[in-house]
Amino acid sequence: MKDNEGKNVTRRTVMLALLAVGLMAILIGRLGYLQIFQNDHYAHLAEGNRLGMRVLLPTRGKILDRLGNELASSRKTFKLTAIPDMTFRKKDWTEHRQKKLSQLLDIEEHELEELIKKHRHRPGFLSLVLKENLSWEEVARLEMDLTDFPGIQVEEAVGRSYQEGNLFGSVMGALGPMSEAQMEGDRLLLHADMRVGKSGIEHAFDSLLRGKVGLQKIEVNARGKYVRNLDTLEAVPGTDVTLTLDLELQRLLMEELSVFPAAAGVVLDVHSGEILAMVSQPSFDPTLFAYPISKEIWHSLQFDPLNPLVNKAISGLYAPGSALKMCVSLAALEAEICTPQTRFGCAGQLVLGSHPFHCWNWRKGGHGSMSLKNALKHSCDVFFYEIGKRLDIDKVAQMAEKFGIGEVYFSAFVGQKTGFMPTKAWKKRRFKEKWHLGESLVAAIGQGFMLATPLEMVVMTARLCNGGMAVQPCYTKEQCARNPKHPIDISQTALSHVLEGMVAVCNEPGGTGYAGRIQDPNKAMAGKTGTSQVRRISLKERAQGVRDNQDISWKIRDHALFVGYAPIEAPRYAVCVVIEHGGYGGRVAVPIGNKILLAAQSRSDPKEKEGEIQEDLEEGADESIKREGDLPFYREERKSL
Repeated sequence: MKDNEGKNVTRRTVMLALLAVGLMAILIGRLGYLQIFQNDHYAHLAEGNRLGMRVLLPTRGKILDRLGNELASSRKTFKLTAIPDMTFRKKDWTEHRQKKLSQLLDIEEHELEELIKKHRHRPGFLSLVLKENLSWEEVARLEMDLTDFPGIQVEEAVGRSYQEGNLFGSVMGALGPMSEAQMEGDRLLLHADMRVGKSGIEHAFDSLLRGKVGLQKIEVNARGKYVRNLDTLEAVPGTDVTLTLDLELQRLLMEELSVFPAAAGVVLDVHSGEILAMVSQPSFDPTLFAYPISKEIWHSLQFDPLNPLVNKAISGLYAPGSALKMCVSLAALEAEICTPQTRFGCAGQLVLGSHPFHCWNWRKGGHGSMSLKNALKHSCDVFFYEIGKRLDIDKVAQMAEKFGIGEVYFSAFVGQKTGFMPTKAWKKRRFKEKWHLGESLVAAIGQGFMLATPLEMVVMTARLCNGGMAVQPCYTKEQCARNPKHPIDISQTALSHVLEGMVAVCNEPGGTGYAGRIQDPNKAMAGKTGTSQVRRISLKERAQGVRDNQDISWKIRDHALFVGYAPIEAPRYAVCVVIEHGGYGGRVAVPIGNKILLAAQSRSDPKEKEGEIQEDLEEGADESIKREGDLPFYREERKSL
């Protein structure tokens, strides 16, 4: 009996020993497998918990006016960031924690959820921006309140500052999140929460202003907080851009136009094409777009009936009205439809069939017998109706195109529009109808299908007064130096007769711009007033006593126009002023042209060495952004993106 019990004890002991040996072998084998075969995998995980990556945003280049005044620059600010791998993608991240975080950030839960979802597919080691442009008070509060949120911290950031607010809003344009098209093959840019130019100068020169991002490898503690820097590839700052714009001239033009609900104005150097001032009223403060904009502010700007987001100087299309009569005159002289001595009588209207075409002066019985010079001086519509009866509309379109109407000037500017000059072929193609004589009469005074932007009208004026040179508008001296300047195929004699009429408009009694003339003979201006018809007053309305713009609501009143240049003897500056629904151009727009042309002549250009032109910005920027060789970790992270 005892022998059997001893044998059973011995057997159990052996079995337990074998089991222990087996378990030990399994444990040793597992440890060996993990240490030998899975070493790289777990070392990578451990390293990932210890290491973090920061994208270093470059300082965006400054935008300066022609005298070096800062219009836009970068400034240091603060932002709140989160590393997804240490926050939202960890198993202990709960709805309760997300709700608490939204309360601390003072944003709605759904907004935080949308932000997280939006960046779900980005690498988890790259920080996600939760809030930007933090004040010192916010920084202090968040540093205290977010101690229980590993991976979330306050970092330094680069913000955008616009020193002149809405003065250059429509010209500067807006910043916004980078799109796929703007990455230029570098996906790291898309993950960098980088704001890039979306419109205006910020967009047109974005490749120069942007610079190039850097990358920093850092060590973090168990709570995801920064411990030390391990390796850095510095960001390359953007290139500064110096514009041809003149701050003081811009300020004066804005001051003059801001008294109207909606207006636009452009000032141009007639020889170089330099844009000295460009205003679109109402404007907006581009600082609003330097950081994520609220839906309320965005909707208020987007649906404002006065269109503050539209640069009316390059995107506003208006019937040029009487401002086009110079091109009509040149076309008539070139086609020998008339001579400077040709006279037509104006009794206040011209009747075609049974339809009367009124002169603007029809209530006073018309202008009487008119020559070309006097027709321009008094802006006699009947004289140009007579020209329209005799002149092929295609020749008007060809002449207008020679002088810049319908030409694309800034392909890089978002939303730029071009004017339109109708032709017989276009009418047939568009409406399946032939061109009618009545349409020629309307076109001869710049109405009907005719459209032009203020920029095109000021270019037209510059080409008229600079001797017929096809000057191109430009924003930087480098652009201006590259622009071709070739003579327009036009008779100088015909051109001199048209300019004589423009001089009479502002400097002879009875001229439509005489009351607003510059009285200093050394700085005298020439020009042409215009009225851009928004809606024709119907015969029924005339029968009811509606006679003029003041008798109808503001929204359907005519636009007031003035194009001019100065000084007369040696033209240097051209201006175009458009007052939306302003009525008669001679009363409203000419006084503004007066002040602007006087101020332009008084402004001194910056001192420049003769023949010295700065190095081409495009080439300089490409060279400045090149690297001697990216750091190894930087190349590897780019590959993973």
